[in-house]
Amino acid sequence: MERREIIKRLTILPLAGGLLPIESIISAQRGPLVSGPNIYQSIGIEPVINCVGTFTIIGGSIERPAVRAAMDAAAGFFVQYDELAIGIGQRLADLTWLSGEL
Repeated sequence: MERREIIKRLTILPLAGGLLPIESIISAQRGPLVSGPNIYQSIGIEPVINCVGTFTIIGGSIERPAVRAAMDAAAGFFVQYDELAIGIGQRLADLTWLSGEL
């Protein structure tokens, strides 16, 4: 089967999702939005135990504390995305160059 044919067939997936009875999928009782560990249950979604690793379909992964701290520090400022991309690219190049010489 050609790639083009596969892509054409994938376009029906949104229609299939519209035919599923969503109420039977989400059976948890809904209530007010609650911040904290029960935030997902407050909108009728039950968290899962991740036994397979990093998969986007189940939320990706839990950030390490250092990553979380960097995200929190960065969240307090506005930057231009093009400048951010250049800065990140330079930092990655520096790290790659240094690790390549060791």
